[in-house]
Amino acid sequence: MKVYLMETMAALGGIITGILLTELFRRYNRIESFNNQIFNERLETFNLLYQLLQDSYVEINEFLDNRSKYNDEEWNQIAHSYIFKMVQFNDVKGFFFSDELKVHTGALYMGLEDVSFEYVSEYIEGFSRTHKNTIEMVMNESGISKINKSLHGIIGYKHDSPIIRYFRQLKKKERKKK
Repeated sequence: MKVYLMETMAALGGIITGILLTELFRRYNRIESFNNQIFNERLETFNLLYQLLQDSYVEINEFLDNRSKYNDEEWNQIAHSYIFKMVQFNDVKGFFFSDELKVHTGALYMGLEDVSFEYVSEYIEGFSRTHKNTIEMVMNESGISKINKSLHGIIGYKHDSPIIRYFRQLKKKERKKK
């Protein structure tokens, strides 16, 4: 009788373990498919942010080059339109961004309205550095920087041209400054 009881208990234990493992694998697979959807949506959102930053950078530089053509009221409207566009984007799509990135991009174009045509060249220099830093933040937070490094390690490509060698020299000088 004891032998049958032990076999029955072992069978019940096996059934319960099987049920639990099946449930665990089912949940894991559901999480994996959900992660894929989140990753794709997140990547698309960061891509939209990147495009908005690049488009705004080009447009703002064009406006800055022509700053003397605008009176103060027109200039304020232009500046506020870029601030509003970025803040609105963060409100709608900022679910995937860190608070730091939202604050940074939200404040990115603040101060643009205060640029007078005498100080445009100074503003452009700082604006360019800030833009580059912002793009770096987006690339890091989106995970694209790590993916690119990983792919570079896997594929092992190395580009070479006179332009690329010059670019590497500039990067090396910039790293030494930091």
